[in-house]
Amino acid sequence: MEYNTQRSPLRLSEYGRNVQQMVDALPAIEDRKKRTEQAEAIVNVMLRLQPKIKELEDYQRKLWDHLHVMADYSLDVDSPYPVPKREEIEKEPERVPYGTHTQHSNHYGAIIMDMIATIAREPEGPEREQKVLACANQMKRAYLKWNKNSVDDELIARDLEQYSGGVLKLPEGVSLSATLPQSSEGKKQNAGNRQNNPNTRKRRTKRKR
Repeated sequence: MEYNTQRSPLRLSEYGRNVQQMVDALPAIEDRKKRTEQAEAIVNVMLRLQPKIKELEDYQRKLWDHLHVMADYSLDVDSPYPVPKREEIEKEPERVPYGTHTQHSNHYGAIIMDMIATIAREPEGPEREQKVLACANQMKRAYLKWNKNSVDDELIARDLEQYSGGVLKLPEGVSLSATLPQSSEGKKQNAGNRQNNPNTRKRRTKRKR
C-alpha cells in the first residue's frame, strides 16, 4: 500500500493525483506522435476537470502551460504553443496584480487565481462587473468545498480585492450564491415531475370537488 506521505507532491493540485500520474507516464511513450496524442488527451481531461478555465483568455495555452508545469518543464511533445520558461511561470505571482497569497489561496486554486488576474487586466464596464460576480460566486463555491461550514460574503469580497491588488471590488449589497443557477431545461423538468406526481394530481382533483 502506498501512503500519501510516500507520494511525490502534486505540482498542480487542481487536477488531482490521477492526472499527475498520467503526465508522469508520458516520457515512457517512445513514439513521439503517440506521446503527443496522449498529451492532447490529458489536456482534454484537464479541461473537463476545470471547465471554468474557459473564462480565461487563451485558455488552451494556459492548459498546455499547466501540462508543462506538471511535467516539470521536461515534456518532449509537439505542443501547439511554445514551452513556457520556468522562471517566467514561477515569477508570475509577483507580476500579476493580485498580490501576496494568503492561506485562503490554496483552496481557491490556480484556476481561480488566474481568473482574478485576467479580469483585473480588463477595462472597467458592465462586462467586467458580470465577470467579477461570476468569479466571486466561484470563489465561494471553492471555499465551501474546502470548508463545509458557511462563509461570509464579506470574506470573499476581501479576498477578491486582495488578490486583485485592490482592482476588483464587489458592489455593496450583492449576495453571492454557493450553487450553480438552475438551467431553464432543469426548471421545465422539475415542473414536469410535479405534474406527473400522483400526489399532485390527487390534490388538484380534491380542489376541483
